[in-house]
Amino acid sequence: RMVHHDLAFRGFRDYWRRGVRCGETYAAVAARCWRSPDKFWLADTLNNLAWVGGYAVALLLLVFAPTPVRLVLMALVAAVIARKALQFRRRGRPLGIALLYAIHTYFIKIPIAWGEVKWLASHPRGWT
Repeated sequence: RMVHHDLAFRGFRDYWRRGVRCGETYAAVAARCWRSPDKFWLADTLNNLAWVGGYAVALLLLVFAPTPVRLVLMALVAAVIARKALQFRRRGRPLGIALLYAIHTYFIKIPIAWGEVKWLASHPRGWT
């Protein structure tokens, strides 16, 4: 059933909306469980927000930093994506699929973080 749902995605908008909804769910579950011993999805939620915070810093550096810093930053981004692609490639996936998976892994964090922030903004007492 989930395959049919995933295949029904018709474009970027559906992909983005799924990411946002996923982020809302992460935040809601993390808020609900944050006092429990398990703290279900709290680390994932915080990790994702930290990654996107890093993206914001990287974007500012790409715009305002001197050229050598930009080059180092772009090399770092390429290394992170290549590392993830190689991890997936070791599982027997073709290189093209592995690269797309790696890019997706880091790109999807943006709409997920947006969903988390959206949920937190609409539930100011959610962590009490």
